[in-house]
Amino acid sequence: MEFRAPPASLPPVLLMYLAARTRDATFMSYCFTEDAYVLDRGKLYKGLDSMVAWQAELARHFPERRFEVLKATQHADDEYHVRVRVTGPFTEGRLVRWLFRFKLRGDRIAVLEIA
Repeated sequence: MEFRAPPASLPPVLLMYLAARTRDATFMSYCFTEDAYVLDRGKLYKGLDSMVAWQAELARHFPERRFEVLKATQHADDEYHVRVRVTGPFTEGRLVRWLFRFKLRGDRIAVLEIA
C-alpha cells in the first residue's frame, strides 16, 4: 500500500533527521537503532562510528545543506520514501534532488537508503 504523506505526518524521527543542522554522535544514536545501516548511493555505512564519519564527510562536501521535502510516501507501516531538494552554497544554482528510503523499527531509523 502506498499513499502520499504530507511532510507534517511523517514520524517525528524523520522530521528531526531531515531538519537537523548537524548530525553528531549523540543525534545519530538518538535517531538510529544500534544495528542500523545507511546505503548512500552504493556505499554502505554500518554502525554508529561509520555513520558519524559519513555525516562529517557530507558536512565537508555539502556545507550548510538543507532538505526541502518535495514528496513523502508511506509504503508500509514502517517504510517511508521521501524525495528532497537539497539546498546550500554548493548547489550553485543546480537542482539537486535525493530520494531517502527509510525503514523504521519502533520510533527509530533502522535503514536509510539514499539514491
